[in-house]
This record gives sequence, C-alpha cells and structure tokens, in this order.
Amino acid sequence: MKKLDKYETERQIIHILFGLVIVFLLYFDFLNPFSLTVITIIAFILFYVAKKYRLIVIYEILQRLERKEDLEKFPGRGPLFYLVGATIVVALFENDIAMASIIILALGDSIPYLVGNQFKLIRSPFNDSKYLEGSFAGWLAAFIGAFFVLWISGINMSIGFILLQAFFASLIAMIAEGIDIKIKLNKIDDNIIIPVVASCVMWVIRFLARLV
Repeated sequence: MKKLDKYETERQIIHILFGLVIVFLLYFDFLNPFSLTVITIIAFILFYVAKKYRLIVIYEILQRLERKEDLEKFPGRGPLFYLVGATIVVALFENDIAMASIIILALGDSIPYLVGNQFKLIRSPFNDSKYLEGSFAGWLAAFIGAFFVLWISGINMSIGFILLQAFFASLIAMIAEGIDIKIKLNKIDDNIIIPVVASCVMWVIRFLARLV
C-alpha cells in the first residue's frame, strides 16, 4: 500500500464532513435555497477579499482547504463550488433528492482518492489520474450513503425503489466524476457535476415510475 499525502488526505476528510454538515442542516430545516444562496454569495465575497488582501484568519483556513495552485488563482474554489452545487440541487429538486445527491458528492468525490491512491492497482480507462478500485469504493460508499438518506427521509417509498434510485444515482454520478466534462476548454467542477447528475437521475427514475 502507498502512503497518502497528509495534506490531501485532510482535504478529503474535510470534504466529507462538509457534505455531512450540509445534509444535517437540511434535514433539520436549518438550511433552504435562500439561505444557501446567501451563504454562497458571502463565501464568494470573503474568498475574493481574502485573495486580494490576504485576510489572516480566512487565508489560513483556505491554506488548509485548498490546493496550492487554486489558492493562488482562485482561493476558495472547492468550498465555493461545493456550495454552488448544493444550492442548485436544493433549489431545483425535492429535499430528499438534494440531500442524497450531496451525500453522493461528499463520499463519492473523496473516497476514490483515499482508496485509489492507497493501493494504485488499476488505472481508470477514463482518467489516468484515477484508479478503478478507488472509483468502486467511492461508488459503494455513495450508494450506501444515498440509500440511508433516502430511507430516513420518511418518503413513502419501498426499499426496492429506494435501492434503485441510490444505485443508479451513485453509479452514473461516479461515471460522470471519472470523466473530465468540459465546456470549451474549461473543466466543470466535480462539486457541481456530481450532485446535479445524481439529482437528475433520481428525478428521472421517479418520473418514469409515475408513468408506469
């Protein structure tokens, strides 16, 4: 087994915890589309000011959260796009779908690094920087997390239907995460791709189920 980079490992653990906190606050109605939008705007302003004026506390926090290249070019990129992705799905989809998709982001985007870079056995055919064992572990964690969130949400759905949604939402979101999706030459951030794709998959499954 390979030794993981301590700094990157801490980033991924914070990534998971950030998602769990957002879902917790959504579940107990402490967050909604409006409050998330306000928080995102405030975060953008703070990160911009932190870059320009090097605000001590905020900049020190960003140094622990961000990769060096992002810290210079776009400080707060990760947390900001995380909030943007969460805001989009909370605004457009049912609360249980939004929460499940954020869990898929939290686990599916971090576990692949923690597992894949620990073993480095089989490179992904879609992305040379990622490994299949990591992608599988990420999918499994995301699947279990999404199932749990949908199950505790109290929506009147059978276990089988919950499993179906969690399975395909996490699977397709992880496939999308493994492929660098770009608009022109700009890669779309995974923090937006994963929750939006996962939410769309669950919405489509429910829509088709109503037609049957």
